[in-house]
Amino acid sequence: TDEDGVNIPALTDGQALTLSVNATNTTTKAGTLVCWIDYNGDGKFATDGSESGAVAVPAGTTATALDVLMPQVPATATADTKGSSYARCRLSTDILTASNPKGVATDGEVEDYKVSFVAKPQFDLALTKKPKAGQAATVKAGDTVTYTIEVLNQGTVDAQAIVVTDYIPTGMTVDPTDTKWTVSGTTASTTIASLAAGATTTVDIKLIVDNKTAAGDLVNAAEISSAQDDKGAVAIDVDSTPDTNPVNETGIVDDVTDNSSNDEDDHDIAKVIVAPTVDLELTKTLDKSTARRGDTVKYTLTVTNKGPDNATNVKVADVLPSSLTYVSDDSAGAFDTAGGVWSVGDLANGANRALVITATVK
Repeated sequence: TDEDGVNIPALTDGQALTLSVNATNTTTKAGTLVCWIDYNGDGKFATDGSESGAVAVPAGTTATALDVLMPQVPATATADTKGSSYARCRLSTDILTASNPKGVATDGEVEDYKVSFVAKPQFDLALTKKPKAGQAATVKAGDTVTYTIEVLNQGTVDAQAIVVTDYIPTGMTVDPTDTKWTVSGTTASTTIASLAAGATTTVDIKLIVDNKTAAGDLVNAAEISSAQDDKGAVAIDVDSTPDTNPVNETGIVDDVTDNSSNDEDDHDIAKVIVAPTVDLELTKTLDKSTARRGDTVKYTLTVTNKGPDNATNVKVADVLPSSLTYVSDDSAGAFDTAGGVWSVGDLANGANRALVITATVK
């Protein structure tokens, strides 16, 4: 009996494995071919079947390639073996099992082979987003906010056709001069042509704060929505799922690239603070178009808050001219007759308040 010509290519972590072994059995008895691979690099061949496979070799077999189904290569094999280990194949007409990697046999052959391991190629993209360097953290309605999106290739496979999607929040619009982004409804997208393994790249996006945006935190998110590997195939990321769904992220933490806190690392948020903005309108009317000396006239001042935020501590100055003598007002003490200042106070978005001042013509 003889086994010969075992060619074991470099093994990849996690791969299914079948060895092709050329075997000859010139005896009149059936033989058994057993192969072992030291998957964990401990210098021993396991005897429990976790590192071995077997196949029958019928009597009279001559230089025939036989398939030996082996256990799946462990996902940690490359790390455990530091990339190199050994295999053993043994053929005999004696009873051979996983428990017989060594020992005396009445016939047959045993040979050892060097085996190499390589880590499984990993496709792993990550994304972070933050206000561009120099961008103010506090903005106001009408301002343009520039964000920098960084895409990192953390894997061992080159990436291409990387589509980045920005989820435009309520209260912002894409700056029309930012032509590298394609806007569709509440999303904007751009494509990064290629990104080598281990490399990073950045792309900026400019968003304008709408005039009616209320004060407070304004959160903007971006995500890798699709990508291809170096062969042009749709890539399966090792630790995230590219998509265009802004609501399926959990445990969102800013600037995470390692999936900690259950935050997918191909998605990130950035925020700015919108300062309160109010648009106050003041009108003043007179109850008559002409008046003579001694006549009584009434002025009505109306202040309106057109928003988008609530106004606080509003004051209106209205000093009567020397040709008028103050008589009264309906402000219940809010109008300072000496200084001519009306203390309106707080005025909610959309609210208005009026003051009527009565005077006589001198």
